[in-house]
Formats: sequence, C-alpha cells, structure tokens
Amino acid sequence: MSIEENKKLVRRYCEEVADQGKLDLIDELFAPDPSYEPDYLENFKRNRAESRAALSDVSFEIEDMIAEEDKVVVRGTYRDIHDRGE
Repeated sequence: MSIEENKKLVRRYCEEVADQGKLDLIDELFAPDPSYEPDYLENFKRNRAESRAALSDVSFEIEDMIAEEDKVVVRGTYRDIHDRGE
C-alpha cells in the first residue's frame, strides 16, 4: 500500500469506527495477521462494543496524521461522557 492508502485506511478507522462506532468495519479495515492471538479481532471488537455501551456523546477528532513507509501515527482528541451502567 502507498503512504496515502495507509493514511486513508487509518482515517477511516478513526472517523468511522472510533468516532461513529461502526464496529462492523473492523474486519474490513484490519488485515489478517498470523502474529495476532487467535481471537484478537473478536476480543478487540468486543472491547470496543463494551466501551461504547458505557459511553455517550463519543467523538474522535484527528489533530495530526503523520505517515512514513508503512507506518501511520495519529494525534487526536477523544471525548466522551461516561454516564451508562451506573
């Protein structure tokens, strides 16, 4: 993948999964990797779902995105209100 394709992929994760909660996209956005633990993606999706269930007014805003070769780094602001499950 090119640097721009990698940035686009990470931007989709930040905007659609982290910000909008579209957890079904995790399977599409994460490449299979034999170094993952066997249930890594399922555990990750469950963790994200549990976190979102406990929070409201979730938002993630990308402040900066830096990419080089096959690495992308994001600096952003994550905001939420922990008001559920009380």
